[in-house]
Amino acid sequence: MKTNKLIIVKKDGEKIEVEAVEGLNLTLTGENNVVTIYEPFKFNNVNIRLTGDAEVVIDSGSCIVHGFRIIKTRNIKKNKLVIGKDFHCGANCVIDMTDAGDIIIGDDAKWSWNIYVKSDDTHPIFEIDTKKCVNASTEISIGNHVWIGMNVVILKNSIIKDNSIIGACSVVASKFEEENVIVAGNPAKIRKRNINWAHGSVEDYIKNVNK
Repeated sequence: MKTNKLIIVKKDGEKIEVEAVEGLNLTLTGENNVVTIYEPFKFNNVNIRLTGDAEVVIDSGSCIVHGFRIIKTRNIKKNKLVIGKDFHCGANCVIDMTDAGDIIIGDDAKWSWNIYVKSDDTHPIFEIDTKKCVNASTEISIGNHVWIGMNVVILKNSIIKDNSIIGACSVVASKFEEENVIVAGNPAKIRKRNINWAHGSVEDYIKNVNK
C-alpha cells in the first residue's frame, strides 16, 4: 500500500494523485507523507523533502519561487504544515518541520526573502534537578494578511495575529496575541499598534488615499 502521496486538488474540487508537479522538486522518504496542493498555483524551484509522518497542504493561489524549501529531516513525531490561500513568497525561504510542532499559516501571506521558520529546537533543554524538558514544541501560528520582511527567523510556539507586519531581520520567539501590530527586533517586540498594510507600492497607496 502506497503511503506517500502527492495530490492535486482541481478547481472543481476533484482530487488527483500525481507523480510530479512542474516547478516542484519532491523527495518523500519513510512513510505517511502526504502533500496536497490546490489549483491554481505557480511554482519555480520549490523543494519539499519529508522523512515520514508529515502532512503538507498548500491552498490555492500560491506563488512560490527561487529556492523555497519545506523540510522535515527526521521523523520523530507526526506533524503538519498548512499554508493558506494566496501565499506569495520571495527567494530562499525555509520552513523546517523538524522535529515536532505544527505550522499553520493563514490566507494572503506576503513573505520577503531569506525567511526561516522552525517548529522545534531539535535538541532538548532541561532543568538539571528535575530533568524536566523546558523547550517542548506545540505549534507556530501565523494569521491572515501577515507581511514578513527579509531575513526574519520565526521559532517554535510563536503566534502572530492577523494584519500584522514582522520587520526585517527580526527574531520571533513569542506569542503576540494582538492583531494589527508591527513586531520587530531581536528579540522581537511590538513596536506599533493600530496599523494595517496593503499590497502594491507606497507611492501608489499615497496617491489613491489623497484623491
